[in-house]
Amino acid sequence: MSLKQSLEDLEIAKAANSEEAVANACYKIGDIHLRRKNWQEAKTYLHQAEAICQRLGNQEGFALTAIGLGDVYANINQPTKAVAYYQAALEFYEDLDDDKSIANLMDRMGGLYRGDGELRRALEMFARGLHICRSYNDKLGIAHFSEKMALVHCRLNEIDHAMDHFWEALELYRELRVADRLAFVLTGIGELYHQKGQPEQAMEFWRQALHIYGKLGARQPAELLVKQMAVLKAETVMNQEGPVDN
Repeated sequence: MSLKQSLEDLEIAKAANSEEAVANACYKIGDIHLRRKNWQEAKTYLHQAEAICQRLGNQEGFALTAIGLGDVYANINQPTKAVAYYQAALEFYEDLDDDKSIANLMDRMGGLYRGDGELRRALEMFARGLHICRSYNDKLGIAHFSEKMALVHCRLNEIDHAMDHFWEALELYRELRVADRLAFVLTGIGELYHQKGQPEQAMEFWRQALHIYGKLGARQPAELLVKQMAVLKAETVMNQEGPVDN
């Protein structure tokens, strides 16, 4: 639905004095602004929808609006407010045993905790999301959360745990043919081998990633990877030649 149509619906709802319809229109308008990255406008309309849903006792409407507001605050660098809104929505979906929505919120909350440096909390969120996806054999979800957990373990310098999760994501992305994520995970595994002092393995995985990026026409990650490979080659040559005598 277009912004113009949603604004017209809002006026009609106001004229009819229907608070439920007003809340619905405000949510739709806020969501459109959210997708357009108009954060202030999104926040204004979503808060209006939130207030009406609370007044009417519309828990489902409030949960949807809370997720939207969480997304807004996450994007304007207010993680504490974002988490509070996600938590409010989570309580509603936990009461319904709505695993899909819970996993969605684990992804959002884990990302916020990771960005805020609360890495153990991020792992808790991602692990719960991974558990849910495993219970439904949601292969794409498993790959997604495994990748997220690998990245957090990298930040914690827990290389073996990171490698395990990257490998699981790698196998699933290959099976599902998700090329961009496959290239990203190949790059991550290569970096871990680099850290472990295994340059040949690192270079092999980076070559595979570079090949995929080339096919995708992904210029920026390809250029970054070429630079990483050049650094590794230089390091390898220096290690082979040994220190230079003065």
